[in-house]
Amino acid sequence: ADKNAKNKEALRKAVPGLEGRGVGCKVFACLTAPATMSLVECDDVGVSNNGDGDGDGDGSNERGDIYWNVIALIVNPTERSLPIVIDCERAALDELRTLAGEAVLRIDATVMNSLAGSYTDLAIVPDTVESESGGELQWLLSVTEES
Repeated sequence: ADKNAKNKEALRKAVPGLEGRGVGCKVFACLTAPATMSLVECDDVGVSNNGDGDGDGDGSNERGDIYWNVIALIVNPTERSLPIVIDCERAALDELRTLAGEAVLRIDATVMNSLAGSYTDLAIVPDTVESESGGELQWLLSVTEES
């Protein structure tokens, strides 16, 4: 809806529930069966409200990390085989991690409520910097097998 808007961030802030999120959001989809779709805020496209926590809008935090934030990940709801759904979720996260390059791939903690796979299945770990802050865990990190 804001594709041609001059001030996308202001438009997003005006929509209740978005709180400015979604600027710089990209859709990644795999159309082979079973299909997957992910919504990812990509800091490399100029996200100013990027969830980095330092408020400077540069896409990085005090550690110097650049983030790709997964805010949704779905697998075709007609797929009924749980192992296949988990494999698709893992494949989507693996591909996103590859596409992110040097950026840190993070998953919004609320996304876990809709995923079939466990932390182990999906190679996800809590972001210890976020959890040490004392607040609720907001982000999970997608890691490689070697991590």
